[in-house]
Amino acid sequence: MSDFSSLLFLSIALCADAFTAGFVYGAGNVKIPLVSALIMTALSSGILSVSLISGSLLKPFLPMEIPSFLSVCLLILLGFSKLTAKPTKDTASHANQKEPEVLSSSEAFFLGITLSLDNAAAGLGAGLSGSSFPILITLSLALGLSSVLGGCFLGKKASFWSGVDFSKYSGIILIILGLMKLV
Repeated sequence: MSDFSSLLFLSIALCADAFTAGFVYGAGNVKIPLVSALIMTALSSGILSVSLISGSLLKPFLPMEIPSFLSVCLLILLGFSKLTAKPTKDTASHANQKEPEVLSSSEAFFLGITLSLDNAAAGLGAGLSGSSFPILITLSLALGLSSVLGGCFLGKKASFWSGVDFSKYSGIILIILGLMKLV
């Protein structure tokens, strides 16, 4: 699999929580203003960037085979943690406390931090494996914003699906990516 394909699938997996949160808000007829969506996306991409840099800075100090091994382990462990984690829809429903019809900027900030904690581990693994920073950050920004806004739009259109937790699918994708790095 090409480097771009791996980075695309990693970005999709990391954006699944954002899509689910957007979907839950949309299904509950909660509006996510563009500013709130941008805050969530910027936080996720920022945390990913910091961890990518951290991973790349650690890489030269580790024996040659260790960064690849750690990268694989982080992806697989992150995947399993997403499979066993509390559903994203629970996190999303608790974040909106002020005005029930609109996700405020401050609520988006805390939701964004909660949803992007996985990005720290994934970014560290990607940095250790030498992944392309510009491509991964660009994909993270574009797919992250699309996931939040698209999830909200689709949630409004298909509120009967509100019980679906897409974050479980991201766990499966992360495990597959980790296993593919072994090959």
